[in-house]
Amino acid sequence: MIALSQLQKAAFDGLAFLRQQEDIEEAEVFVSSNGVLLTRLNYTSHIPCNGVEEPKSIANYGTGVQAVFRAADGGTRRAGFGSETSDISLEGVRSALEKARKGAVADPEFTTLARPTGEQRKLNNYHDPNLMEIKDA
Repeated sequence: MIALSQLQKAAFDGLAFLRQQEDIEEAEVFVSSNGVLLTRLNYTSHIPCNGVEEPKSIANYGTGVQAVFRAADGGTRRAGFGSETSDISLEGVRSALEKARKGAVADPEFTTLARPTGEQRKLNNYHDPNLMEIKDA
């Protein structure tokens, strides 16, 4: 797993890069790191390992960019999303941005990316607090 501080820096640096792009009106950067540890068990008492089979570890990480692009001719803005797996570097952000540009579509009904509304949260304490502990590896 990638340390939280590295994920925060990647998101911060990526957003700073996107702010420098003249054709971007607004944007979001997503970075993630997920890990899965699996062990298949087949309880068999006659072998020394007691039947532990196939321990597996999987790590996934990457970058996503959602951007709203200004129309060159003053027409309808375009919105797009791109991602790059296994890369949270600035180069990964660049690649995700190019994919977002390529796949961007004009939507005359689109108004803005998500913004805070100021409303009070309706859900509180709905998660396992152990999942929210920040542990840098």
